[in-house]
Amino acid sequence: MINWFKKRRINKEIVKLEKKLNEVLGDIYPSMKEIRNNAKLQSDIFSSNPNGITLLHSINGKYFERYGKKHKVGFKIEGLEIKRRDKDEYIKLPIIVTYDLVQEIEIDNPTVFWKIYDTSKIRAIKISRTLLEIKNEDEKKLKKILKEIDTELLSKIEVDDTFEIEFDSKKYYTIRDMEDGNYIGVDSKRQVFRLHHDSDEQAKLINKSINDFLINFSGNKNDLTKLFD
Repeated sequence: MINWFKKRRINKEIVKLEKKLNEVLGDIYPSMKEIRNNAKLQSDIFSSNPNGITLLHSINGKYFERYGKKHKVGFKIEGLEIKRRDKDEYIKLPIIVTYDLVQEIEIDNPTVFWKIYDTSKIRAIKISRTLLEIKNEDEKKLKKILKEIDTELLSKIEVDDTFEIEFDSKKYYTIRDMEDGNYIGVDSKRQVFRLHHDSDEQAKLINKSINDFLINFSGNKNDLTKLFD
């Protein structure tokens, strides 16, 4: 019983901490505020080396399908400080952001941080941002599907910006962003689909062979717009 209440208290305090961080950073980086309004904090994990808290979010699927590409960024933020409760002193509070969401918070004594630090008193002092590389696991999956495709043909599509979309329990990997919330995608069987988020038939087969599709595709996105009429 004690453990249950303690965990509940910890979760409550983490929610308060993340909310305050987003208030402070949202004014500096509007894109962080935008995606946080379309995301939900799902769970948290305590980490060591360095000590801190890792946050896991879920993002609204329709929002991510339409705007996820612009949030594909990772960086470390330094210059945040949080006040100690026992004295008039602020200590550094480095954080790591991925996809414009707070993912890692470096803080000592993470399991009882609210007893030591006042989460309502976080300030930004000379903020600096260091870009980090984001590893795209979906890119690895897509490259495996396309491993036998000629390099020249691959230049017609967007492999490194791919992400997984699921419709009716079937997974697709985007290969061309139509920049209106819709995509061209491929499945594990190397079949090509029109992925239309606002259609009764969200995934429509347009070619049974990715190789044939690429041979006949000019590389111009405008040549694909008719598929979405």
